[in-house]
Amino acid sequence: MPHGTPDWGLVGPKDTLYGLDDLGEHAVRLGSPHLWDRRGDVIYLSTFDDGLEGAHVAHTGPPSDIRLWTEQARQGAYCVRADVANGTVYHASLEWFLPFPVSSGMGIEFSFREISGTGWWYATIDASDQRGWYEGRVRIDPTAGTLEYFDDTGNWAPLTAGAEYRLRIGGWHTLKLVTMFDLGRYNRVIVDDIVYDMGALPLYTAGAAGPKDLHVIVGKQCALLTDTFGYMDSVIVTQNEP
Repeated sequence: MPHGTPDWGLVGPKDTLYGLDDLGEHAVRLGSPHLWDRRGDVIYLSTFDDGLEGAHVAHTGPPSDIRLWTEQARQGAYCVRADVANGTVYHASLEWFLPFPVSSGMGIEFSFREISGTGWWYATIDASDQRGWYEGRVRIDPTAGTLEYFDDTGNWAPLTAGAEYRLRIGGWHTLKLVTMFDLGRYNRVIVDDIVYDMGALPLYTAGAAGPKDLHVIVGKQCALLTDTFGYMDSVIVTQNEP
């Protein structure tokens, strides 16, 4: 039998196979969590099946807590439960400090399951080097349906008027933020099936330049009057986003 190029190649003789230019669906069927938005090249992913895998646990306001959980997972055997006490700035989150990537479009994606019906889910991605520091953040209130971003003045600003992003309590949802550090701008945010264009919005740049660092955070922010909790799963960090 003639030997051609590998199964994923498009060039060369193939008597028994068709070449493929995209193995994304094949990867998902084999268990990859990278199924919601397949653009970008993965540089980190976790479904927490092997523990927290080097994630730094951060929480403020007792009895806030974040821990592995063996029920409610979106994918695999484990997810993470976030419990947040009520207050003004309390949160429970996971953060990673990753190798500094080639300057390009960067993405942070995670799935969350809202249970208590209060509080914000948020994602942050920031990068710094000797030349500058850039940060992008988005957050969503699944009950009020409001989506906000962190603007270039360091304040939360609305992306929607409200109610557009009301999400089912008890159901899994996926949030993805993409930033263009090479351009100093946001790119897009995805909430389930809706893509919101952010290409005209500048990133927050008030931080100081410093050692090379890529820092990503996913978590839950408190409500003002009631304790809140929910679950997180399937965290994915990408580069070379279009």
